[in-house]
Amino acid sequence: MRFNDLLVKFLIWRLKHISNNNFVLLLSGLIGLVAGMAAVTLKSTVHLIQGFLEKNLDITGINYLYLFYPLIGIMLTLIVAKYIFKEKLGHGITQILYTISKNSSIVRRSMMYSRMVTSAITVGFGGSVGLEAPIVVTGSAIGSNLGRLTHLNYKKRTLLIACGASGAISAIFNSPIAGVIFAIEVILTDATINKFIPILIASVTGSLVSLILLGDDILFSFKIKDQFSAGDVPYYMLLGIACGIVSVHFTRVTYLVEKWVAKIKNDANRALLGGIGLAIIILIFPPIYGEGYNTIKLLLTGNEADI
Repeated sequence: MRFNDLLVKFLIWRLKHISNNNFVLLLSGLIGLVAGMAAVTLKSTVHLIQGFLEKNLDITGINYLYLFYPLIGIMLTLIVAKYIFKEKLGHGITQILYTISKNSSIVRRSMMYSRMVTSAITVGFGGSVGLEAPIVVTGSAIGSNLGRLTHLNYKKRTLLIACGASGAISAIFNSPIAGVIFAIEVILTDATINKFIPILIASVTGSLVSLILLGDDILFSFKIKDQFSAGDVPYYMLLGIACGIVSVHFTRVTYLVEKWVAKIKNDANRALLGGIGLAIIILIFPPIYGEGYNTIKLLLTGNEADI
């Protein structure tokens, strides 16, 4: 009750002394800070779990456990999501978009940490998924719930959701520009200068938090050595076209597989099938193990032979 009293006094003081636009700017920095810390926590937890499991492999010498770790992680994730958080996992970003359009940008409080826990378990045990969607959901939930706490309207909450997503993406990938572009293109459909500035503040803040706490130990850390050449532009265009074609193919195949898997009604059987299928793929393509960022880092640093 005391917290509520202090909150009411703060909100009254805020209405008298701080305009809505300036208040949103302050909140965007705070959201970037919290989202950045969430991204650092998620990344550090994933690497902690991976390091522990790899240490166990070194002690026991049983390398084929690499095939079983992802299955264990998927089953643990199912148990945590279903019986502890009581949430149904799915495409995180589409859930946020659905919340914006159908639920007045009100994201469940539990989503500020539930996706971090489940993704840390899945990826930490070698599940071949990324950290993009979980950290976007986490950052978006932070923005939404801070907006609810300060009694902001639907438009302001939606803007804070975009700030949370921007700060989280920026922090975990060391890419403030990508964080801003992602928030504008995916979360918001109409971006004006009033919306752009808070998103930019959140993105830069998230990136600074990651750099301060992790230094160069981030998912994508590299330095561009070759200078830009205008003659290479056609190759960049061809690369963009190729990536677009692959993306469309990947999306269609994903939905097709989901359609097949959806026919399996039992969640445990579905998780078991996914774990076994992933183990077979890892057996054929060992670099698939884990979130895959180590492989990308090797490519970025020119060490393809170590893959």
